[in-house]
Amino acid sequence: MTPLVLIAVFLYGIPIALAVDARLRGAALAGTSFLLGIGTIALHMFTLSVLRIPWTRTSVLLALAPLFILTTILAKRRAWLQPAHSREGRAGAMPYVVDLIVLVALVAYAIFALCRPPYEWDFYGIWGLKAKWFFEAGGVDWTFLRTNTSHPDYPLLVPLMFDFLAVVTGGWNDAAFGWLYIAIGASLIAIVRGHAPALVTLAAAFPALSVWIGHAEGAVMAYGCAGLLFLRAGSIRTGAIFLGLAAWSKNEGLAWIVTAALALLIATRGIRKVLALWPAVALISPWLIARSVLKLPTDLAQGSALQRILEHLRDPVTTFNALWSATPDQPYFWLVVALIVVLYARRAVQREQFLLLALLLQSAALVVPLLATPFDLGGHASFALNRIPHQLAPAAAFLAAMLLTRDLSAPSPSGESLPPPRPSTD
Repeated sequence: MTPLVLIAVFLYGIPIALAVDARLRGAALAGTSFLLGIGTIALHMFTLSVLRIPWTRTSVLLALAPLFILTTILAKRRAWLQPAHSREGRAGAMPYVVDLIVLVALVAYAIFALCRPPYEWDFYGIWGLKAKWFFEAGGVDWTFLRTNTSHPDYPLLVPLMFDFLAVVTGGWNDAAFGWLYIAIGASLIAIVRGHAPALVTLAAAFPALSVWIGHAEGAVMAYGCAGLLFLRAGSIRTGAIFLGLAAWSKNEGLAWIVTAALALLIATRGIRKVLALWPAVALISPWLIARSVLKLPTDLAQGSALQRILEHLRDPVTTFNALWSATPDQPYFWLVVALIVVLYARRAVQREQFLLLALLLQSAALVVPLLATPFDLGGHASFALNRIPHQLAPAAAFLAAMLLTRDLSAPSPSGESLPPPRPSTD
């Protein structure tokens, strides 16, 4: 049942994707359709709870109908009447072989994702706990969120995705949630394929398949990395919407918006492109307002965060040793990426300046908040840096692979050959 529901989500997302960007075709259209489809559905469920309309299969599906009708009309006018652009020319059998390898990797990941239900504490203590409570309550339980849950300030996109599957299929079945992560990972890979040759896609495919089933890492990674790739290709509107959904996935997603804006400002030397990111801010605003109204606390804001930061900075040796000892997961992957960037630094600055800046700034944004932790810095850093860097991994692999290719131009989501990336508004 769950795979059929996810196929329906994909079909629901097609007109939404084309209404957002009429140039989308092929793999990029497929990946964008699912990610926008499931993200939009989750926001609809949030809206129903704000309006105090109980979740039922009927109420949820009826709530989706107006946007589907509207975007279908817009898509017909903006996209379906336009001739489709040709896809990237394939040289020999190599691209097909590489794509087949990616498909085999996806099948292997599917076996892993479905082998057992989510079992880690973050699912049972945060994401799954919220989702199951909301499902049984028939909507977001604001009192429970404020008083009886861990990390109440975390955004709700991922629990609402779980709830949609439970409401539509008629029952809670966390063993089936692996299908959602398969679809999210496949969608990100498809978007990468729409922006890059097959070999680059192969490099990004493995880090795009999140091992953290039941957590929010897969969603914030998919939306954040997809957002950067669209911004890199000049599709500012699409990229901004993805960044807004990244912010709805996890708190680190808020940093994606800020760091992408700073990278755009530096790379383009103009404020117009930065202002064009307003859809990201507009999307996340309802949650920020709800979080403020409900006064949901955050761990890093306990006590004086500024005082803790200053205390860590006053003892730089101890602070550096604590952060240095917190080795990120898959250290050799990050070592290879760093070496490639260093060896091809000039090329990176000339041809991939935006993506390079965005990744460097986001890396710093993931580390700096650790200085405000109310917990032991070494323990917190070791726990966080073991998992959080995965959010950047697909985009980092994309950057490294692109630097190694001779022809740095890549197919755009519309199938057209792109010039050296210079972000511009839609």
